[in-house]
Amino acid sequence: MQPLTGTATLRAPSLAGPYAGRLSGAHRGRSSHPPYAAGPKAVPNALNSAGRVPTAAARYDAGMTTKVHDPELDVGNVLTDDLRQWMTARLRYPVLAVVDASGAPTQSVMWFDFDPDRPDTILMNTKTDRAKYRWLKREPRVSLLFEDELEWVALQGRVELDEDPERALADIKALARRYGSDPERFNGQSRVTIRMRVERVIRHD
Repeated sequence: MQPLTGTATLRAPSLAGPYAGRLSGAHRGRSSHPPYAAGPKAVPNALNSAGRVPTAAARYDAGMTTKVHDPELDVGNVLTDDLRQWMTARLRYPVLAVVDASGAPTQSVMWFDFDPDRPDTILMNTKTDRAKYRWLKREPRVSLLFEDELEWVALQGRVELDEDPERALADIKALARRYGSDPERFNGQSRVTIRMRVERVIRHD
């Protein structure tokens, strides 16, 4: 097995799990140690002075992400405070990508919020008669993209489906209020709540 060198860091093991820090120089060759340092350093809690998330270089220096071959791109596995602030600084409509019955990707624009009880989880909702619901039951791996022109964040992870009708209806009504829509228009609908646990974060500045 060839040692990891140069830009091959993109093919390192998943960033999920205990080795969520950045890739160190010593670990780019053969080593008996895990390829990632145990845990990220403390990270900034606010946007920078320009009102944007810190640059890829700044996040790498803080130990938040792994450097890859593109200097404007970095990879992590944590919804940091500054990222959560960027995601909620204004109403955003992320694009959810799921795998359909044929194995092809398909996309939907979604309402979202953070799960109040699980800091690594994104909450969404859909109708039970939508094809997306059937596809997610079969294949829970998804991607969720947030963009602001050429600044974007792609989240990867797996979903859990909460099929309790009362909770799902309450969740879609809460999302409607967040997005300035009439929550009562969802009365009588059969809904399901989608909880996406974030396992990977890809950011481009």
